[in-house]
Amino acid sequence: MTKKDYERMAYKIYTLGQLNHVPADIFNSWFDLTAEFFAEDNPRFNKAKYARACYEGKHIRKSIARE
Repeated sequence: MTKKDYERMAYKIYTLGQLNHVPADIFNSWFDLTAEFFAEDNPRFNKAKYARACYEGKHIRKSIARE
């Protein structure tokens, strides 16, 4: 997978959380599941940066946010 794939998934999780008011336990489960998968796929995966993207919308390129 590529950085763009990680950003795209983070954006989807972030927007679903913002738009649908997803309960925290479900939102956290989505984050944990995808972060674990990405970490297994890529040893250089930065979980802290991914967390900021999922929870705060940080580090997501503007081109993805406009899709």
